[in-house]
Amino acid sequence: MWYAILIIVFTASVAACQRAPEPVAADSAADVKVLQTFPAERVSFQLSLGPCDKTECRLAVQLLEAGRVLHTHALPVAASIRPARSEAVNGLWGADAGLQAWAIGEEQNYVATVARLVKLGSRGIGLLVTQRYGFDHLKRSHLLLAPEGQRLARLWGAEEGSGPTWSSTQVLPVPPGNQPIVYWRGFFPGSDRESDRIDAEEVRWDDSSKALRVSPLPDDASPLLLTVVGEYPSVASARRARAAKGECLADFAILSSAAYLNRPGRRVVIGAVSATREAAQAFQSAAIRCIPVSRVSIVAHRPRR
Repeated sequence: MWYAILIIVFTASVAACQRAPEPVAADSAADVKVLQTFPAERVSFQLSLGPCDKTECRLAVQLLEAGRVLHTHALPVAASIRPARSEAVNGLWGADAGLQAWAIGEEQNYVATVARLVKLGSRGIGLLVTQRYGFDHLKRSHLLLAPEGQRLARLWGAEEGSGPTWSSTQVLPVPPGNQPIVYWRGFFPGSDRESDRIDAEEVRWDDSSKALRVSPLPDDASPLLLTVVGEYPSVASARRARAAKGECLADFAILSSAAYLNRPGRRVVIGAVSATREAAQAFQSAAIRCIPVSRVSIVAHRPRR
C-alpha cells in the first residue's frame, strides 16, 4: 500500500525466526492446521501451519483441487510452537489495511502472515503473501504464488534490506481482471540532515509477453498522489513540526520537495504518498484532525524529467 510511516530504525536481527526449507512431500492432515482458505476458480489455496518439530512449525501455502492437496510451498519464515491468533492489518503493517493476519509467538519469536487473492489476467489467480517478523526492529517478506500445472510457482518476491527500511504491498482494485500490485519501499534515516525516501514499483502480469512485469512508479500513465501537510526550509524544522503534532502525523514522512514535487531547492514537505485517490483522502482526513484543513493538499507526484 501506499503508506508512509513513523520513523523507526530497523535492523535485520531476527534470531528466532529461522528460514524454512520448501518441502513438497505430502503431509499427514493431522499434522497440519488450516489457518485460512482462499477459494479460486478451479483450485483453492490454503494458508497452513505445520507440521512441527521440537522448536518450530512450518508456515506454508497449499494448492488444492477438489479438496485434495496438490502441492505445498513453505513460506520463508517459520513459526514457533505457539497458538495462532488473529491480528488486524493497519497502514504501518506492510500489507493492505483492513485484512486479518495470523500472528504466532511473541517478541523474538513473533511472526505474522497475511494473504490475499490477486487476479493476474490470462495467468489466472495468484496468492500474494506478506510475512512480518522479529521484535522491535520488524522486517517483512513478500511473495506472489500462482498455480503452474499441479504445483505452486513463485512469480515474484521481495525482502527488506538491513537498516532503517520498511516495505509494503498493495493490491489495486482496477483493472478488475488484471490487478496491479504496488510494492512500496521506504528508507527512514531519522536524521536532521537527510530526508526520508519512499519508492514504488508496479508488479503486473503482462498478457502480451506472458510474463510478470515490474516497472517503477510513478509513470506517465500512473502518477502517484502526495498528501502535503506543509513545506519547510529544512529537514530538522520539518521533523520538529511533525513531532509537535504527536501521533496524528505519525504516518507522514519528511520528503524532498525537489524529488516529490519537482521544485528546485532544498526544501522538504511533511507528506504521504499514495497510489489511489481514496488513500490520499484518508491521509488528508487524518491530518486535518490536528491542523487546519486549508493547509492539507493532494497533489500529483509525477516522474521527474
